[in-house]
Amino acid sequence: LVVLTSFTALFFAKFGIFSSMAPGLVICVGVMMLAALTLVPALVSITGTKVFWPSKAWKSKSLTPSVSKRIGKLIARRPATVTGGVILLLLILGAFVLSYKGDFSSFSKPPKHTQSATGYNAMVAAFPAGLSNPVRVYVSGNVKLTAPLLAPLQQKLAKTTGVASVASAVIAPSGTQASISAILKENPYSTTAIADVTGPIRAAAHNVRIAGDQVYVGGATSLIVDMKAVTDRDLRVLFPIAAVFIFIILALLLRSLIAPIFLLLGVGLGYAATLGTTTLIFEKIGNAPGLIFFIPLFMYLFVVAIGTDYNILTITRLREEVRSGRKPDKAADLTVEHSSATVASAGLILAATFGSLLLGGISFLSQMGSAIAIGVLLAAFVIAPFLIPSISVVLGYKIWWPGHRPTKNAKKT
Repeated sequence: LVVLTSFTALFFAKFGIFSSMAPGLVICVGVMMLAALTLVPALVSITGTKVFWPSKAWKSKSLTPSVSKRIGKLIARRPATVTGGVILLLLILGAFVLSYKGDFSSFSKPPKHTQSATGYNAMVAAFPAGLSNPVRVYVSGNVKLTAPLLAPLQQKLAKTTGVASVASAVIAPSGTQASISAILKENPYSTTAIADVTGPIRAAAHNVRIAGDQVYVGGATSLIVDMKAVTDRDLRVLFPIAAVFIFIILALLLRSLIAPIFLLLGVGLGYAATLGTTTLIFEKIGNAPGLIFFIPLFMYLFVVAIGTDYNILTITRLREEVRSGRKPDKAADLTVEHSSATVASAGLILAATFGSLLLGGISFLSQMGSAIAIGVLLAAFVIAPFLIPSISVVLGYKIWWPGHRPTKNAKKT
């Protein structure tokens, strides 16, 4: 339900690529949930213990302490140290978010060693970089447009920061529509070109009055400016909506108002650490001009939704152990021992799936695959097995308020 509602929040996105993904994702998760609750248990019931073939480990308990068991005991003994250490790690990684820059330039670069790449490089070497996608200034109105009438607009654009040259106006047969092409000095997808169009070029176009006609700035760079504004708005809107949905579901599931807060804080730290780590790898180490602009939203899809899913697997097991009468430290110990392997396996599968995008050799796929793989690994191997159990020990029974109350004779084993 948490994953389902996280994807449902995409219906509120204004960016078409994400709002159009919402129905398919919601239906997909709904069908998978139905199959997990009906088909899978039925198949396991029919197959019996043969489902574990060829392993026979389920028949007996090993006397050798597993890695997860050692981790569980560490968390039970030193919960405050583990909590502080994990939070510090996530904050350090998250600090690199301050260097994050959205990048659109990768869309202008064809795949290496192709005819399109050779042609693009030759064009950039001989002409202004903006020739590949000029800014289009459109004039629309009710009066007949003429070259002299449009001349002030052309002259103003030609003197504007970031403009290399301006072509003659093209007037439509109706005479009430015209188009002027402005060649940018910089790559149309670069941050410099985006800043030029956002500020001086749009200002110049809108400040020249032509008999009351409307002037619009279009083209690829102008489109990017508007897309950036929409994605920034979607990030501000989607996170609070998803947080409210997730909080309500977790509060009902756990009968607690405190535990959901710490789960959401953990997911938030994981998101920041993921974006910071990806920024560190590609911008600081790889010298990329920035991360593809939609990476933060794609991270929301998987890091927030799936990361919360892993935390739920951990927190529900914690609640079961505490409700059975075990003390918080022992409950955390057993939870890590018995649930961390499941979370780790799920995380590895998903991280490997997205990590395979690195093999494509395409910049934005590499960034997207890396970002989601990093986020999933942090959720599965750091937040779910370390942070959530250790916080539950530090807070003790308070984390379950107002639901669970400690029993008088809490179990020690």
